[in-house]
Amino acid sequence: MDLLDQIENSLDAYKHARGLGNDRSAFAQRLHIEQNCVSWMRDLVAECRAYRKFSMTADTVATLVKTHEGKPLKLIYMCSPYKGNKKANIAAARQYCFNAIANGYIPIAPHVMFYDILDDDDPGQRAVGMKMGIELLRFCSEVWVFGSRISDGMLKEIVLAQTLKIPVRRMDE
Repeated sequence: MDLLDQIENSLDAYKHARGLGNDRSAFAQRLHIEQNCVSWMRDLVAECRAYRKFSMTADTVATLVKTHEGKPLKLIYMCSPYKGNKKANIAAARQYCFNAIANGYIPIAPHVMFYDILDDDDPGQRAVGMKMGIELLRFCSEVWVFGSRISDGMLKEIVLAQTLKIPVRRMDE
């Protein structure tokens, strides 16, 4: 269940509890719902801030339209966190990809590419996604590492890049 589902369920439960009146049971139910709401509100605020920070405006889209004629485009493997606040991390990764495109590179970001296709919480699907990402990494000219922490998946990608003698660059967010 994602964050929007949690919010919708909480709102529905609150409307139902409000219709029960003001007895002790209804009051207890509303109090429980309010406590649950606090747990997802922080996540909602974090997601909203991430989308606001990384949203594409007309100016950023215009930058994408710039052509890079005469310049061969390199494939760049984008290595950044996925786990944790997945939606905020995907928004950040999309911004990193946008910046790479705006500077004449072709970003390869498997966690962005497969986000809506594979379920990272399913170990089998995660393994398939990691395998496909590793195969894509082999074709890249460089690996760009983003984020303040290095996850286990990122570490595997970095180690493989070093083994294959693919340059690894630490990038500012």
